[in-house]
Amino acid sequence: MRGSRRPLKILSLALAVGLLVSPTDVSAEAKEAPKGWYAMSVIQATGLMTVTHLWSKGDLFRSVSVIRGVPIATLVNKDTYYTINMMENVALAVERSPGAVAEDAARTRPFANELNTLIEQGGEKIRVQSVAGAMTTVWRVTDDAGQRTVWALAGGPSVPIRVENFDRKSGVTGQVAYVNWIYDIPIPDEFFEPWEGLKIRRMSYVQYLKARGRGPVGPAPPLFSELLNGRKLD
Repeated sequence: MRGSRRPLKILSLALAVGLLVSPTDVSAEAKEAPKGWYAMSVIQATGLMTVTHLWSKGDLFRSVSVIRGVPIATLVNKDTYYTINMMENVALAVERSPGAVAEDAARTRPFANELNTLIEQGGEKIRVQSVAGAMTTVWRVTDDAGQRTVWALAGGPSVPIRVENFDRKSGVTGQVAYVNWIYDIPIPDEFFEPWEGLKIRRMSYVQYLKARGRGPVGPAPPLFSELLNGRKLD
């Protein structure tokens, strides 16, 4: 990323101060070289809050989440999924399932695809609403499992800026806010590779499934597990 002078296309600086929309529509550039995406998510559920930084470039993915004070990184590059405890500098590398790899082609990016999923589940647009000064379209689906609602940015890339999930069985409502959306970042491929000195345990996907049946596997839970297992299994 050094030496690049291309202006970053910022979709929002912060949800609290509103969203600044780039005039360039990402859909017009979809067939060009992979674009670098960044966003920060804030998840609230059952009184807990998790902050995650997310990056992607084509099918490549990296995230850093702080869970109970411990930074947990997830890396996905082509056929390998890494879960990394950054405090202990240890990692589990697992061969991705064929289903997960096949699903890469259908995504704009490996994260924040809640709107596409909701539409696939029969969700419908219910209204247009201003959120923190930005116009959004609100989509919702209700079924036996509960109710899912997505607020997506209007007038540009339809990225989610707010997601709300009500689970009917538990009665719990979880919320996710996506802020600081930036796209077209010149991210090098090396950013999605494990770093030197990391202690890595490697497993095939079959070995992982067998080990998972006996209990927790790896230095941390597999966040974004659909990128490892595929959505059908999860």
